[in-house]
Amino acid sequence: MSHQLRQRDPRIELPRLVNSARGMPCTMRSPFCRGDFSTVVWCHSNASQHGKGLWKKAHDIFGFYGCQECHHWYDLASRELGVSAADRDAAYRRAHDESMVLALRAGALR
Repeated sequence: MSHQLRQRDPRIELPRLVNSARGMPCTMRSPFCRGDFSTVVWCHSNASQHGKGLWKKAHDIFGFYGCQECHHWYDLASRELGVSAADRDAAYRRAHDESMVLALRAGALR
């Protein structure tokens, strides 16, 4: 039987991954991205299948390196700007995949 992540499962925390964002490039590259490495943080997924729930962040493994502008675009502005859920999810998947490769190379997932 396969185990699916649920919102009620204990949150998986990976401090080394979250803290590795300092100095990394933004992988979201939204239309508002300025490429400012100094504002890059680990941005968590907004999808419930990644553990996101009311007042609860997704598991740390589900995220991406994002600058302040892209983090805002992903969390709030994309809905207000009429960006489709499909386009936002595709942008997340690309940013997540690229971030995972960067994190592995930086030793943040060992």
